[in-house]
Amino acid sequence: MNNFNTGQVVFRPIAGNVPSIALLMAWKKGEMKPALRDFIAIVQERLANVTA
Repeated sequence: MNNFNTGQVVFRPIAGNVPSIALLMAWKKGEMKPALRDFIAIVQERLANVTA
């Protein structure tokens, strides 16, 4: 998240019971561009760390 910090935003961890949400992703068939492929890989990596 540090890459998104413009100096005007403060990121703080959530303490206690953290709510969960369903995550859905969709993209146009045949539109698997490198940026999308990288984004999907990052999301899958993060989700693996959360559910492990």
